[in-house]
Amino acid sequence: MSAIAAVHRRDGVTVNDADGLARVANAAPHRDASPACLRIDGAAALACAGGRPSDDSRSRTAVVFDGRLDNADDLSRALGAPLHGGDAAVALAAYARWGCEAFARLVGDFALAIADARTRRLVCARDAMGQRPLFYWTRNGVTVAASDVAQVLAHPLVDAVVNEGMAAEHLTGMPVTVDETLWRGVMRLPRAHALVADAAGVRTFRYWDFDPAAHIHGRSDDEYAEQFRDLFSAAVACRVRDARRVAVFLSGGIDSSAVAGVASAMVPAGVRALSLAFPGEPCDESAYVDAVASAHGLALEKETVRPVPRAVFVERIRRSRDVPPEPNGAILDPLRRKAKDRGVDVVLTGYGGDDCFTGSPSHTADLLRDGRLVAAALQWTRDGGLPGRGYSYAQLARTAVAPLLPAALKTALRPIAGSPPPRYEWIREEFAERVALSDRRRERDGPEFPTLVQRDMYRLLHGAVQAIGDEQEDRAAHAAGVDQRHPFYDRRVAEFGLALPESQRWKGSETKVVVRRALGGVLPPLVRKRNDKAEFSSTYVRTLEAIDARALLERPRTEAAGWVDAAATRRLYDDMLRLYNRGDEAYIRLAGAVWSVVAMELWLENGL
Repeated sequence: MSAIAAVHRRDGVTVNDADGLARVANAAPHRDASPACLRIDGAAALACAGGRPSDDSRSRTAVVFDGRLDNADDLSRALGAPLHGGDAAVALAAYARWGCEAFARLVGDFALAIADARTRRLVCARDAMGQRPLFYWTRNGVTVAASDVAQVLAHPLVDAVVNEGMAAEHLTGMPVTVDETLWRGVMRLPRAHALVADAAGVRTFRYWDFDPAAHIHGRSDDEYAEQFRDLFSAAVACRVRDARRVAVFLSGGIDSSAVAGVASAMVPAGVRALSLAFPGEPCDESAYVDAVASAHGLALEKETVRPVPRAVFVERIRRSRDVPPEPNGAILDPLRRKAKDRGVDVVLTGYGGDDCFTGSPSHTADLLRDGRLVAAALQWTRDGGLPGRGYSYAQLARTAVAPLLPAALKTALRPIAGSPPPRYEWIREEFAERVALSDRRRERDGPEFPTLVQRDMYRLLHGAVQAIGDEQEDRAAHAAGVDQRHPFYDRRVAEFGLALPESQRWKGSETKVVVRRALGGVLPPLVRKRNDKAEFSSTYVRTLEAIDARALLERPRTEAAGWVDAAATRRLYDDMLRLYNRGDEAYIRLAGAVWSVVAMELWLENGL
């Protein structure tokens, strides 16, 4: 079951609501093409494709569930009885016992919708790490919720009106607002959030969050390593226990190599490694991939990367009614198809390792704040020498000092420091003012963490870029017929990573310290000692050329809409290509901006 939908009407669902719900449930054939099964009860109706809603006659509740629970056995014991009916039944029993407080107890990747006939309410929730999507719309006492934006838009009451504020954010290349989508009124339920629709109205709330006061204490480096090894092994085991055949997207970095090595010892039938090859390019990681495959006896298949055709992006937009995936995500589609062709049902990734175990260059600011001036100077020097991470000494200096300054002083010093406020010269000024773009892009307040590094990690994990990227990956995996799972995004692993002392994340010039030490026997020496990062912005340039993006920018729809200055977008494109062709890495900072404009151009052409 992977496409869920729900409708709640304050005054009670009707036959028309059932018809609308069927349209919603069947509007995501890329998730599941099976006819939807409906359940109507009082004020709420549920639907799912590829299965039936699970119900409990004693509590008069029913649920549709997408995903899996990793602690179902523990929950069954806590509930006092073995439960049959799979993870959906466990989640429903937990809700019947604990109400909305149950969601914080659910560990896994899931989205669910519960019809509670006792209280005539609809309750929806997403997992703590946001690995299963859920969207909703509400107006005049009617609420629609579903797995995909295209499903919500399929309901007859929902008008497809462009949300220009989010369009502007996407045009910057770095959207900030998490709960809005490109469609006015169609909202994203953020990670670790629940929604309740009842006679009192509709409200959302966070049911779980990282604890800023949590701190992992270890008596030695080895003790930290042992704790991580146990947690990570459990996270991988959870994700392969129900799989028939397992593959891993193996890049040759620390993270995917760790996943491949640990999984290979758990899957009797063996793990298949699927990798991208960039022959002759600096970003080719074949030597590392080969070392991992050889060390663990993995069946390895490589796919040479080719530019993604325009038709791929168009198809994805028409299917999802959302922005197309970025080129670095779309190039994985051939690997997903290969996995399906080989009978693989679960694909593991190394996603999340950077987010949870690298930290950020703000550790220099933390050292300065603690008065450790010599240590801060040494760290700043070492960070500037890290290959492939894109940090210039000027950027690092700003990272080290700016977080310690009052907001007013930072604003005054920006011109002197050569760091003016972000300018998006391709976005029309009157459009930016109309949608209050500068206000929309302000950082949202979050929990107060002891260190700036933890603050950065939290913001990264909870940002809109992260949320949108996760949704794109989920859609692509479902369209290919495989289930992508990410051990580093296990909630327990992420909590551990955020609560570590910085010395276990980044020490001197070595990153992911605890991961390297914990898995020293799993990672081949070539990979374990690796301290660089491959840079894939060249993929953007080749893709932009392949889809003839320059021609798209001649008479762009985004200009006709009053959003962009077409001449400025063409200059941006030409500057990027000029820098790329002469081997100047300054093209990297332009490639993402160019793609953001082209992506919105494709969306206006094919998504409305």
